[in-house]
Amino acid sequence: MLSTWVKTGLAVGALAFVTTPAWADTFQVNPSAIGAPQASFTAGLADFSYNATVNQSGPTGCATGCSFTETGHASFSGFKGADFITPVLNTGLNQSPGYTLTGDFTATGIATPEGTGIKATFNTFNLTLNTQTQPGGANTVVAQSSGLVSGEAHIFGPDLAKGDFHVVLKLNPVGGFLSGPFVLNLTNADFAGNNTNITGFSLGAFTGGTIQGSGDLSIHAVPEPASLLLLGSGMAGIAWYRRRQAHAV
Repeated sequence: MLSTWVKTGLAVGALAFVTTPAWADTFQVNPSAIGAPQASFTAGLADFSYNATVNQSGPTGCATGCSFTETGHASFSGFKGADFITPVLNTGLNQSPGYTLTGDFTATGIATPEGTGIKATFNTFNLTLNTQTQPGGANTVVAQSSGLVSGEAHIFGPDLAKGDFHVVLKLNPVGGFLSGPFVLNLTNADFAGNNTNITGFSLGAFTGGTIQGSGDLSIHAVPEPASLLLLGSGMAGIAWYRRRQAHAV
């Protein structure tokens, strides 16, 4: 989904929207790396839909928080370009010949009351992205998460939109299908969206609550420490130069 429980996204709310982080980077998709015939292309976002099952334990009302576990599956439907709006054409996604792109995830966290709804905070979130060449080709792992940066979801009151979600993961590519700004353990994958259908939820123990929704994936390459040092040095140099110019006037 890449996620779940509502005011987050991978589960992508009361605002029917997907927010693209101002820092999102473009990334390369290389279908030939998995044996698909399409040429490489640049994308800014990838669209997905997802479904998840949640099991929750805890006292009625969850005054101090209910622990939950979640498992889910996401299917990607398209890519958008560097402007994060225009669809990328001829990507091979869900085409034959071409490939499918899916995600499988597991998560744990704590659910707490929030107004007339529920707030879910993720403690762990593990995601694997997979492709399958079409027609009927091999399944290939193309990316694997290596840690949760942040994650939150909301379920709103019964008269509001179902909810939203936002999950940020460290994501590492595998095998060359994805490339671009990726640096080992320094690339954030940002999943955000809306939950459109929720059943079986309450503030208390339950088994088999379900969520469906949709959202977007964007990528942000976190600067390495050396790059941050250079950036800081450059900013300090600019400040020193400006002070010197001011004194010279």
